[in-house]
Amino acid sequence: MISGKIATIESKTDDITGFNQVSPSGADLHKYVNIEQELTLDSGRNVKQGLAVEEYPHEREKVDINGDIDIGQTEETRRKWTRYWIVGDDYVVVKNSDGMFAFNLIEQALNGDLSEAEFELARIVSDHPGQWMGGFEERSDNVRNGILYGDDIEYDGDIGTAFRNSDKNMIGPDIDYGGQTLRLRMGSNWFQVLKPGDFTRKEYLNFLDQYLRKYL
Repeated sequence: MISGKIATIESKTDDITGFNQVSPSGADLHKYVNIEQELTLDSGRNVKQGLAVEEYPHEREKVDINGDIDIGQTEETRRKWTRYWIVGDDYVVVKNSDGMFAFNLIEQALNGDLSEAEFELARIVSDHPGQWMGGFEERSDNVRNGILYGDDIEYDGDIGTAFRNSDKNMIGPDIDYGGQTLRLRMGSNWFQVLKPGDFTRKEYLNFLDQYLRKYL
């Protein structure tokens, strides 16, 4: 399985080359963005691949033994990191929700604005009938929210109509692309390719760029 969270680039004034910022709070906490390499998609579009790192304070329990036993708290600096991909001037992809902190760092490095992507889930369901899973929310009937699994769930005799007519927060289309059938799980700003299991990051970015971007 390969996945990603996506943000669209609304505006920018700089090209990203790197970024290193120290927290103004005096805590000496750093934020970093770098460029590892550049890729070219099948469309010819450029992709910048890099790492984003952010340091943050973390309190943990400590035990001191010096005659007496003293239990207290100590603060240490930890780091979170993610790999990211910037596709042209259009969008940024991070590996998963844990990497969403990078959107803010990349926004600063670009001196621009990013917004979380919004896929048109209802349109994808309409264009690709035969969902293997799906989630709905904010129904006005007795069942207000739910997640369904199965085959062709939108045609189920009991709950299919409710799924089709409700606000969707997750869908599971099978999409033919590049001579193979991709099994996806999607939300408003993310998607996973579950099958084939050897789908690469570059293939993921090509699929987003050549096919799914029309639903953004």
